[in-house]
Amino acid sequence: MRNKVSVFLIATFLLAMRFPLEAFASNDASGSSATLAIATVSAQQVVDYRGQALKSYLELKNSPLASEADYIIQEADKYNLDWKLVPSIAGLESSYCLAIPINSYNCYGYGIYGNNVRYFNSWEDGIATVSAALKTNYIDKGAITVAQIGSIYAASPTWAVRVEANMKNLQDYSTTFETESLPISL
Repeated sequence: MRNKVSVFLIATFLLAMRFPLEAFASNDASGSSATLAIATVSAQQVVDYRGQALKSYLELKNSPLASEADYIIQEADKYNLDWKLVPSIAGLESSYCLAIPINSYNCYGYGIYGNNVRYFNSWEDGIATVSAALKTNYIDKGAITVAQIGSIYAASPTWAVRVEANMKNLQDYSTTFETESLPISL
């Protein structure tokens, strides 16, 4: 009997998720003054707070990447990266792009060894290249944690800890945007 009830509850839940309930009742002929409004939030209605939070965070850091916040998130989503990783690397490697080789658009220390500097054509080019490289040259090859990436990406043994600290600071900062961005609809 318990199994049948469990199956029924699970089936009901799945159906409710597939076909959201939207009921609206108003005053009827009997003079009821109660109004019922039940609304559901579809996946399309969920507000993505990350772009707003990242832009604001980067503006606080006076970073030229602030205007690229949505693009950073787009590339992170494209490669299934944590959206905080690339800006956190930029935070560590160049103080959020404030200390980079002239005209390099390279905020990430990517391909910079001594006097050898990897140049990008734009902020977007740097973001796209580094995001793709993190996926193909690190994650796809088994480096799935920041510590594992750091052991390959950087010479410093503290690189990963400092990138993780930047990620945590960004996450903590973004929490207020997450709760403020929840849609309210009735």
